Amino acid sequence: MHIPRDDTKFRFERRRWNMMSQFVSGLLMYYNWMILSDVDEFVIADSDVSPNLLAHLKSHYWDPDTAPVNIAPLCLDMVHYPQDETQPIGSDDTILSRRRTFRPNRNYSKPNLVRKAVRFKPAGHANNLGERHLPDHLYTLHLKYFDRFTLDGRVAQRAPTSRNNHDEAGDDTSLEKRMLLWAGEHQQILDTFEFAGEDIALPEGREAMRAQTVDGPGVFNYGVSA
Repeated sequence: MHIPRDDTKFRFERRRWNMMSQFVSGLLMYYNWMILSDVDEFVIADSDVSPNLLAHLKSHYWDPDTAPVNIAPLCLDMVHYPQDETQPIGSDDTILSRRRTFRPNRNYSKPNLVRKAVRFKPAGHANNLGERHLPDHLYTLHLKYFDRFTLDGRVAQRAPTSRNNHDEAGDDTSLEKRMLLWAGEHQQILDTFEFAGEDIALPEGREAMRAQTVDGPGVFNYGVSA
C-alpha cells in the first residue's frame, strides 16, 4: 500500500506504525491472529514440531481462553558465512536450505504476532498488549545479513537516493550508503563472533529474556539476554 508522505507532517515513522497498528486491529475483527513485521522478518515454526506456522497456531494457540495475546518469537539473525556457505540462494531455494548460521537477537525478538487490538511502537520492537509470550518452537528469521552476494550486488547497482524512513528528521540517505553500512556490519559480525554449532534451545538466554521489564503502560520488554 502506498503511504502518503506529507513533508508538513513530522514523525513519519510514528505515524506509519500507528496507521499499521490500526490496520492490524481492524483485521482482527475477522482473523484470529495477525503478524506485523518488517519485510526482512519472517515468523516460522520449528519443522520438527509442526509442518507450518498455521498448523502450529491451531495446535498450540487456538483456544481464546488460554492463548496469549502477544507472542514475541526468538529472533535468529541469519548471518551469511561465506567461507562455508558458498552457494547463492536461488529463486526456488528456501533460506534454511542455504543458510544455517545465525546469532540470537534479543532486540529483534519483536512481539509481532498478536490477537487483540494493538498499538505498536515505531519499528515494532514493543506494543501495548502487556507481557509477551516467548514460545519454544516459533522463531523470527531476520534477513538483514542473510546473503553477502545480495548486499554486494545492491551496492554495485548504485541505487538511486531514497528517503531513510528510520530518520525522524527526514534527511535523505542513499540506499547505496545504507547497503555499504550493512556490508560493513556484516563483516564486523564475521570478525567478532565465534560461531559454534546449530543450537536453538539456548535455555540460559531464554530464561534471561523471560525476566521482562516494564517500559510504560502495558509495554513490556525482554530482560537482558545471557
